[in-house]
Amino acid sequence: MIYADTSVLVALLVNDSNTENALDLLNLLKRPLAFNRLLKLEIGNALQLNHTANKLNERDISIAELMIDNLVKVNKWVEVEPDWDRVFDRARGLSKAYTKQTNSRSLDILHVASAMELNARQFFSFDVRQNKLAELAGLRVIS
Repeated sequence: MIYADTSVLVALLVNDSNTENALDLLNLLKRPLAFNRLLKLEIGNALQLNHTANKLNERDISIAELMIDNLVKVNKWVEVEPDWDRVFDRARGLSKAYTKQTNSRSLDILHVASAMELNARQFFSFDVRQNKLAELAGLRVIS
């Protein structure tokens, strides 16, 4: 399983500066992408922020939501929930160990901890700080 953060998943749903790279990498992948409540929340929020900034309209959001449903249906994105108590325990450890050198934000740390808890083989993000944290935590970063 591969863990892709919100920057990647949103780029697959709506056209942004990362869309071409996200599509290229997705086409090379042999395993499905993990999808969980944290990602669902962040994607929904990103869509709403894009609407507020007049980059998306209600129809665009509806299309993106249908795309999510379809990607889950065809097993390109697999719904899998980690043990959230263990994710938060890992996240606290990652924060203590690496925040000073990575300047990681809490959500960055939660994504990395989620990937670790799900035993993801690879981690995919367009966020430089998050990739650095993932590497330090022992994940194989795709870029």
